[in-house]
Amino acid sequence: MAARLESIRWTDQRSISEIVEGAKGGGVDYLVISAQPEAVSTEIIQQSILQNPSSNVIAFIDPNHPARDPRLTSLLPPIISFVAARPEQDLAVAISVQTLPLQALASDRSQSLCEFVVRMSKTGAVLFVEAAPGSSSGYAVPRLAAPSSRPQSGWLREIVERIQVADAKGVTLTALRAGLFLLNDLFDESHACSQSIEGEGRYRAGDYWHAILHRREPDYGNSKYWFRRVGKHPIFADLAKGVEHRFRRAAIPDVLVDGTWDPFAFVDLCAAAESDPALKEWCEQVQYLEMLLLLEHSYREAAGLVST
Repeated sequence: MAARLESIRWTDQRSISEIVEGAKGGGVDYLVISAQPEAVSTEIIQQSILQNPSSNVIAFIDPNHPARDPRLTSLLPPIISFVAARPEQDLAVAISVQTLPLQALASDRSQSLCEFVVRMSKTGAVLFVEAAPGSSSGYAVPRLAAPSSRPQSGWLREIVERIQVADAKGVTLTALRAGLFLLNDLFDESHACSQSIEGEGRYRAGDYWHAILHRREPDYGNSKYWFRRVGKHPIFADLAKGVEHRFRRAAIPDVLVDGTWDPFAFVDLCAAAESDPALKEWCEQVQYLEMLLLLEHSYREAAGLVST
């Protein structure tokens, strides 16, 4: 039997708890809230509910976005992958009106569906489901240069600061947080994390995030200083393969030397991109691949999946 759905557009004028409570007496099974009209088809929503009837909150995500790469989502917990994807808009969230306890929402003061999903995920209540291929993406690649932090992200700071990985050591967990902050343009927080673990860890992940941060400020000389501190990092091999196979263009010889990634050449290329829009777009895609690979490696270090 199909679940009874009621679809509404997101508005921050009411809390989620008020919206759910208002629908509770109307014979509705799931309230579907979206920031965009028809973000996810009714068929996809019904199928997800049928396959997961005990789920209280279902968040539909875009499988075509780089942060949803199967290799990453198979290794990263959903909440880390979701936060790393820096959602600017939301696809849709289906909330079980009849089974989700209102007390679970009592303290919710979310200003966006994204914030609601992240806050609920701390309780383990959220199921992440891929929306249909071809759905409109609500995610944005980090800009090549972004000298100031994103505004109005207090809730995101709180979430990243509280992210835990079982049995993680302080250094590796701090590096992971530095990466999540930087992916979301929270420069000051990322910088504080990286500085606090300067030169620490087998692979110096904090120093690598530090180098990317200064490259994005942009402070190219400082970025090169930190890349010298990093040395050769394990993600360089995958980064070189990714650039060669996914981002083939004339600039490749500048950053690949005999198939090996050259971080200093990429810093120079980012500097050149300031006056070349096409090159800037290419560098942003490469930078995002680099950041996702480093995030994966940072998580694996924190989880004890690579030797430290």
